[in-house]
Amino acid sequence: MNDRQTYKFVIVDDDKAILRLMATLLEQRGHRTVLFHAGTAAVIEIPNEKPDCVITDLTMVGVDGLELVRDLRATPAMGDVKIVMVTSKADAASQAEAEDAGIDGFIGKPFDANTFAMRVEDVLSGG
Repeated sequence: MNDRQTYKFVIVDDDKAILRLMATLLEQRGHRTVLFHAGTAAVIEIPNEKPDCVITDLTMVGVDGLELVRDLRATPAMGDVKIVMVTSKADAASQAEAEDAGIDGFIGKPFDANTFAMRVEDVLSGG
């Protein structure tokens, strides 16, 4: 599978252990990652990173995931960027609210480390 598409991900989560785990799982499959521990800094910096995909938590201090998604969707340069929400608040109402904000994928925590990267890749490939 050396011909697999690789992507650049920006990951935003206030839980440093989860942030590092998601990065490791994606990097093991050849992807590049940029990490943000706070949504506030991410809102400003993400467009400069030119990612293929943003992965964000829903519940964060300061700028939460919904606000981050709305801000990114309002930024013209971010129009084609896929956004995946990964959250422990994985109920139907939270998912619907995140979809209304403009996400492309939704993954509940705890997630399966064996399938996480493939699930995110599926969002990027339209699967």
